[in-house]
Amino acid sequence: MKHEKRINFLLICNPENPKLQCSVGINEDLSVFVFVENVKLTSIGNLKLPEYINDMNVIDKLLSDINQEISEREHSGMCIQVILSYCDRIQELLPDCKNNVEFIKEQVKLLPVHKSRLRYSWDLMLFCSLLHSISPHAYRFLRSSQKLKIPSTSTIRQVCGKFSCNPQLEQNPKDLLRYVSSKFSLVSAEDKLLILLMDEIHLKENLDYKSGNIVGNAFNDEKLAKSAHVFMISSLMSPYKEVVHILPVNKMTGEVLHTFLKNIVIGLHNIGFEVLGVVSDNHSISRKAISYFSNPPEVKIVYPNPADENKPLYFVIDTVHILKNIRNNWLNKRNQDFKYPNFSNMEISETASFEALKEMHASESTSLLKYGFNLSLKTLCPSNLERQNVRLAVNIFNSSISIALKELGPRKHFKNWEGTANFIEIISRWWDIVNVKTPLKGQRLRNVFQEPITLTSIHIISFLKTFLSWLSKWELLEDGITLTKETHFALKHTTEALIHMSNFLLEKENFNYFLCGKIQTDNLEERFGKYRLLAESQYHVSVRQIFESEAKLRIQAVMPLALTSHNFGEIIFDVNCVDGASLPSQEENAECNVADILANNCMVDEDDLDEISDTMWPLLTYIGGYCSHQITKKLKCNYCVEFLKGSNSENTRLIAASDRGGLSYPHEDVVRIVASVYIIFQKLISSLIEHVFVKQINQRATVISLGMENIPDHVFIGHACVSHTSEFLIKKILHISANILLNNYTKKQNGIVNKKNMPMCKRQKLDKKV
Repeated sequence: MKHEKRINFLLICNPENPKLQCSVGINEDLSVFVFVENVKLTSIGNLKLPEYINDMNVIDKLLSDINQEISEREHSGMCIQVILSYCDRIQELLPDCKNNVEFIKEQVKLLPVHKSRLRYSWDLMLFCSLLHSISPHAYRFLRSSQKLKIPSTSTIRQVCGKFSCNPQLEQNPKDLLRYVSSKFSLVSAEDKLLILLMDEIHLKENLDYKSGNIVGNAFNDEKLAKSAHVFMISSLMSPYKEVVHILPVNKMTGEVLHTFLKNIVIGLHNIGFEVLGVVSDNHSISRKAISYFSNPPEVKIVYPNPADENKPLYFVIDTVHILKNIRNNWLNKRNQDFKYPNFSNMEISETASFEALKEMHASESTSLLKYGFNLSLKTLCPSNLERQNVRLAVNIFNSSISIALKELGPRKHFKNWEGTANFIEIISRWWDIVNVKTPLKGQRLRNVFQEPITLTSIHIISFLKTFLSWLSKWELLEDGITLTKETHFALKHTTEALIHMSNFLLEKENFNYFLCGKIQTDNLEERFGKYRLLAESQYHVSVRQIFESEAKLRIQAVMPLALTSHNFGEIIFDVNCVDGASLPSQEENAECNVADILANNCMVDEDDLDEISDTMWPLLTYIGGYCSHQITKKLKCNYCVEFLKGSNSENTRLIAASDRGGLSYPHEDVVRIVASVYIIFQKLISSLIEHVFVKQINQRATVISLGMENIPDHVFIGHACVSHTSEFLIKKILHISANILLNNYTKKQNGIVNKKNMPMCKRQKLDKKV
């Protein structure tokens, strides 16, 4: 086909139903364009199309090559090129679907590529790495389904670091708040006004060895950690919340907790956040830690902020803990009765009886429809574990229960039904006010007391002030059937603190509203639940499990940010600790380093080797055989295999007794290296320096370093392998033997703790057998 400015060569197929299959056009400037099925291409399969024509022979060759490619229609390259071109067109028509189309294009490009030559884009590698970090099992299932072309798990492990699950890194002043500092650039201005939440989670006393480091000790004690203090920041103006520090402890004091609390508040201020207050439970240690913000120490509502004395730092006792404590106080009374002043006329006393709730539940136990539908046996008779569930407490302090008592009480004559209904109504209204987390909750539920506090919320502030007067009057009652002093103080302190805090935010900070529910530690309770869920639903999780769970949760939070951010690499680096190479070196560890341990006489000489008992040598020889077997299995070096072999002797009797043809008899120098490591390890766990050793960031690296310093020069003197040096083999032996000794050390320590926690009768039986 001839035109004024171009010539088209057309290829029409199927004479019965003619269809334009391909067109080649040549413009007047001799530029070439090729269309296949209405899609412009720059290449067809392996054929690269020229941009210009400079010879008639080129035209003949081009048309011939295109005709040949078209005739081999089943060739995948051409089909893929057509699909990719259509994808480009879709991307132009639907710009909002760019990420979807790019993913499809990459999957199509990978289809014909051999598995040994697969190469992935950075965004797909990042996505797959994050997905694998969140759930390795789900990633392996997705890959095994063969529905997607994604990297193998070994490729992911090469580019990803390991979870930062060593508490020593958290306590390092240089790394304190490192994660939240790296994430600061991604938060908005409304995220920066914070409340610092503090709560404690009980841990399983367990020493765990993995990846070269021992985890399980308290941060400031050689004993195992029994609990962990977790610090979380929660924004007052947005949903932003983040765990910023985890502190494993065996026994905590107010002074130590205050130091960490102060450092965190100042550290957050230096990053760019503003901490308005601290929320904790009513534990005496927490109150004592807070009291040190004033001089002399005193528990107050507001303190000078340690980061900026011109700004306030409010102290609020968690309302969730207070509600549960009110319920627990009620249950713990001998007759389960409360005597309290009437809310309208405080000169009149009323009695709230828990027995009324039990009577109402019993009267409706066989009924299909119930007035007190929130009541159950768990609610009325909770176990010690169930008492920690705030939902069971809310089931009691509920307006529906008050209404049910007023309906059934007069007819069935429940014990003190009227006073019980009034008491529940007072506490439930207080809970309605302090449990508001969203601005439209009151509007949705049509409850004016569940609206946020504003400058016009006179009814809410009026109730809280009357509530304070009611508490003061209640405190004067001396009949002994009231709240405990601690719970009474917490309830009064927090109510007054919320009034002061709302006035400050509304009048001085020009907030439109204040949500009291933003300063509850139920966010931390929810976090603790996720820790237990990620740790296979165990109630008592270990130190390593809590740190690994937190790392996974941080990755889940970072994932959407990382995929859209330019500094995603920095964030992921802070979530994941990339192997031992990026850990602080032993020389940088301020508390204890390799030089300090060497100064404590961890040297090996001939006398030390001579003191090893005869019964120990067969065990050391057996371990040496295992080291030789593991090394030769991976090296596949014939010279090293023969060199590491030893002969049968008196000390190899344990290997001979266990051998069924696959065990290795080690070279005598291998046994000597293992014996040296054993002596070094015995000195490291001696009572003098054991606490120093366990504080190391990587205990295996410490053992290997000391082993390299103490191995005699004449070891492996005859080794002459071209591929592997004697130093390489020695490090491998040290690595394997150190793993065995460290793993056995953790088992030994856990055995001591388990025996200590045994009931006395079982312990006595065990001691008798021993």
